[in-house]
Amino acid sequence: MSAGEGQGKADKSLRVTPLRKGETKPDGQPYEWGCLPLGLGGFGNPRIGTVSVHALLERESERGLIRYDQQVTVEGLGVITVIMKDGKVALVHHDRPVGPRLPDLDQKNYASEIFRDEETLAREFANLGGKSWEVPRGYAKPLAEALNREKERAAAESRVFDQDLLRITIEAATREALEETGLIVGDARVIGIGIIPNTTFVAHAQPVVVVNVIGSSEPELEDREFIGGMRFFLPKEVRQLVDIGQLFCGFSLAALAIAGFHF
Repeated sequence: MSAGEGQGKADKSLRVTPLRKGETKPDGQPYEWGCLPLGLGGFGNPRIGTVSVHALLERESERGLIRYDQQVTVEGLGVITVIMKDGKVALVHHDRPVGPRLPDLDQKNYASEIFRDEETLAREFANLGGKSWEVPRGYAKPLAEALNREKERAAAESRVFDQDLLRITIEAATREALEETGLIVGDARVIGIGIIPNTTFVAHAQPVVVVNVIGSSEPELEDREFIGGMRFFLPKEVRQLVDIGQLFCGFSLAALAIAGFHF
């Protein structure tokens, strides 16, 4: 199977449409993604936790000073949760804006090729929207709520608020597990410093938390999440998902490796 061949091949239920400048929501309100504060170049939505800043990079070399510009992506603290039970791992089935590349385009210059005309751009985005098996992950809402709860506890106990990120990260992981899978988890362990999915462009690591199932409830889904179901997989079944192109999430693959889940 060639790279990306299995992505979006089955159960395609997510439509992906590029937005033009000035487009608004059905209620007439503007979309919240846009230029950054403080006059910075770039793009993003600080409210939900991710921005890409146009930055200048400089370093000394034997040939002198090398300078180049690129995007640097900054995200709020989140959590990647590996849920274990009896030698199996829990994966969630998401709709994601992913799909195979168009084979007739120049693959080396793909990022510019998709803009060569309106028809090519339309084909590229019509090709996106596929299913992805992933470990639960998230940021913004779980972490913000954990921080707020900690502030409330500190106020109730008449003590200074201490942003204990280790404990807050674990609390966020248990909340994310409940929201996405309906599972109540415990025995949480933070493994290493976390994962940076692309060190060329992304600034900070997202922590990996390994937990064990201790109970279950009904999943609580956020409005922006599209989730088709959860199930537990044996290592050999995870390998099958990888081989047929249904498990390709970099965060998930790295988190499984860090957690010692060998497949």
